Amino acid sequence: MSRSRSHIYQFLFIVFIAIIGYIGWLNYSIAWVKTIWILMYSLLLVMLVLLGLVDYFLFNLSLGSRIAFGNVRDFFLTPLPYLVLWFFSKFFTQKRN
Repeated sequence: MSRSRSHIYQFLFIVFIAIIGYIGWLNYSIAWVKTIWILMYSLLLVMLVLLGLVDYFLFNLSLGSRIAFGNVRDFFLTPLPYLVLWFFSKFFTQKRN
């Protein structure tokens, strides 16, 4: 599979995860969690698009940069952001009470 095709599949998978996560947070009682979720994934998608455009049109990014951004992308493809956000929501609501 070509690199650009792989990037498109990964991009679509991140969009899919963002939508599923948002649906998961929809009935959650703490409203700011949905905002943080959408903000995190929106920033990730903008960053990936901009870096992809720079890599394709201007110059090739270094291998270290590709690995670093690939690690960030891979982190958002796991359930960890969902769990971290859930943990923070529980922590901050218990602190208030």
